[in-house]
Amino acid sequence: MLFQALSAKLGNVTGRNLDHPHGSPLGSKGIGELGICGAGAAVMNAIHNTTGARIRDFPASPDKLLATLETLDG
Repeated sequence: MLFQALSAKLGNVTGRNLDHPHGSPLGSKGIGELGICGAGAAVMNAIHNTTGARIRDFPASPDKLLATLETLDG
């Protein structure tokens, strides 16, 4: 499924340079952050789907996973 997502055709993408030293007049810069917003939730859901353990705080660590699995066992 990842191969299909990466090989999707995109429309025309146009880049342009900004004349402001800090990105925009407001001082903001960057656009790539939006693409990774769902990554953390996807990892947490993959852990839950695989193990049945729901970790509710970031970052997911082996210690948190083991503690959550112990509560599932009773």
